[in-house]
Amino acid sequence: KKNRFAINPMDHLLAQKWARSHKSKILGTAHSHPCGEAIPSILDISLTLCPNLMLITDRFGKIRAWWIDSNRQFQELELVS
Repeated sequence: KKNRFAINPMDHLLAQKWARSHKSKILGTAHSHPCGEAIPSILDISLTLCPNLMLITDRFGKIRAWWIDSNRQFQELELVS
């Protein structure tokens, strides 16, 4: 669809390997909701690997952060700049 994208699984695997080799860990994903609010959608929740940090930018450019637990429940986190 024109309003969705997916990361190539091989690119995701390479990113995980790179992170491990640098003693780091991938915590989550970032994406935008250019026509809506920066709140995880049902589709977002269904497609994410849990637990996961999810950053979402809304149509006004506001960024919100969400922690999605292993039960697919989510709660907003405060962003500090």
